[in-house]
Amino acid sequence: MAGYLCDHCRYDYGDACRRPERPNARHCPDFVPRENLWTAPPPVQLSAREFLDSLPVVTHGDHPEIRSAARERWIRRIFAAAAILGLATAILLTALR
Repeated sequence: MAGYLCDHCRYDYGDACRRPERPNARHCPDFVPRENLWTAPPPVQLSAREFLDSLPVVTHGDHPEIRSAARERWIRRIFAAAAILGLATAILLTALR
């Protein structure tokens, strides 16, 4: 005996499907199979620079130099925060000895 379509449908959550046959439909014109997460391609790993370059930058102008200056400020802030976190971790580890 075959299973129900709703068990394998992309719209089988919350109020995504409002058909009266749900959750025991055997035939449905809106059926779209779920993507198989086990065979999905792995996520793309970006470097920190590529990730920051992909972010939209909100500035007061569209001039490329203004954008790159804003990106450089964000990069400096992120690396400063990472340095502070590393320093705090080192202090904590020495205090626990």
